[in-house]
Amino acid sequence: MEHIRGSSRNYKELCQKYKLEKFSSHVQQYIVQAVLDPSILNEASVLLVVEEIVQLCIEDCQYSSVGVELCTAIIQKDKERNTSSNCVFTHLMLLCQMNYENKYKLRTESVSKWIGFINFVCNFYQSLQNCTKIEEIVFDCLFTLLGPECLQNDNEIDCLVTQLHTIGRSLDASNEEKMEELFVDIRNALLARNTPSWARPLLLQAIELRAGGWKLTDSASDFYYGGMII
Repeated sequence: MEHIRGSSRNYKELCQKYKLEKFSSHVQQYIVQAVLDPSILNEASVLLVVEEIVQLCIEDCQYSSVGVELCTAIIQKDKERNTSSNCVFTHLMLLCQMNYENKYKLRTESVSKWIGFINFVCNFYQSLQNCTKIEEIVFDCLFTLLGPECLQNDNEIDCLVTQLHTIGRSLDASNEEKMEELFVDIRNALLARNTPSWARPLLLQAIELRAGGWKLTDSASDFYYGGMII
């Protein structure tokens, strides 16, 4: 598919927009074709593209928001091409489910990859509307972050609080009962003897965040962030 490179300036524009330099040149061409016109790609090639994007998001959490935007663009093109199939979305959901089911193996292999996966599914949730399946995975990930081992890791607690700042309001609006269960666990973790002292302010911040209607009061913001706007 070398003709893609020279056929339009779209190639360079898409490479810049989606930071495609992070992928091999071979994968770059498939990604561009999947975004512009996937009709000449077979289904296996499109699904391979999605797998490469998800894997990069897991390995590089900084790429997560861009990766989700890219996946969303490919999903939209797939819908335009085949409104009855949605194979890209279905495969993406399968990848999310598989990674979640292997969460302990993933975390053992690399905490940063585990956090990368959480960032990806939370960003994916944020980009969708009313997707029960991805919402369930997001809630399960947040509950897992309150497990005994995760509570000993500052990056995982920070991930929990960050995601609550970002998508807590929408999760609460969608499933208040599940969110209440999560905050019971947060309060229990705050009071638990084995919770590290550095983790308690973060857990307390999460409680104050929800109590304030998903916005910290000025005094709480001053306390946690020194007056920085969040």
